Amino acid sequence: MVKQPGGSAEGYTQKVAGVRHWRSGDQAVLFLRPSQESDGTLEVTGLMQGNFIVRKNATGETMVSNGVPDVSAYQASSNAVTQYRGSGMRLDELESRVRKATKQ
Repeated sequence: MVKQPGGSAEGYTQKVAGVRHWRSGDQAVLFLRPSQESDGTLEVTGLMQGNFIVRKNATGETMVSNGVPDVSAYQASSNAVTQYRGSGMRLDELESRVRKATKQ
């Protein structure tokens, strides 16, 4: 079981910036660690940094992205705030990066 901060209960909703809430049918690549509660559950490492949604692009390639809706990024060089789009790449590129990092 994977836990994330935020959610809804008893008429209240708590939203946490950097958390992507999954919907039924979503496919994701997750980087997980044991939760701090020592209850056997897991949590996503680094919030959006460890949560890549999987989608097909227009040409049929399998792509992943850790961008999260409603999260903004500040660009100091241009003094602009933009929507954070995350690190988008092909799934095989992410797999290659993970293999390379785990060999070190």
